[in-house]
Amino acid sequence: MPKISIKEISFNKNLYPRFNFDEETVNQYRVNIDRLPPIAISENYILIDGYHRLIAYKIEQREEIEVEIVPV
Repeated sequence: MPKISIKEISFNKNLYPRFNFDEETVNQYRVNIDRLPPIAISENYILIDGYHRLIAYKIEQREEIEVEIVPV
């Protein structure tokens, strides 16, 4: 899977189907960050799936994240 800069990914709350922040989920992802599956983004780098994973990467100050680019 390709990796891209976290700074390139945009989050649009209106497009995200399950927007409900769960701090416990983010903390669990932080502990297991190197074993997480890639997040899904559109061809123009809008987040489709993986909000909590993206937040975990940001908190851990990672610069890149594995992505699956989904054609829309």
